[in-house]
Amino acid sequence: MTVKDVYQDEQGNSHIDYGVDHLMGLAIRNDLGQTLIQFIISIPMSFLFFIFLISVFDALIELIPQVDTSIQQIVPQENGSIRMIIVNESFK
Repeated sequence: MTVKDVYQDEQGNSHIDYGVDHLMGLAIRNDLGQTLIQFIISIPMSFLFFIFLISVFDALIELIPQVDTSIQQIVPQENGSIRMIIVNESFK
């Protein structure tokens, strides 16, 4: 850090002027620090929000009524009577 100027005010207090370069360096470090903190906070928050969305959509999917996919067939019996059977065609 280079000193640009040293001067005294009317009360006799000494002041050091570091120049614009020093202030720009401080501003850049401040901005980079804030950006780093934002990333550190936003990554876990994004993960939690993603988990929340998964749980909401999972609950919504479970609320959808299940459709009966079985097929009812009328099959003649050996004694001549008719009997209805249910054939379940589930694909696993």
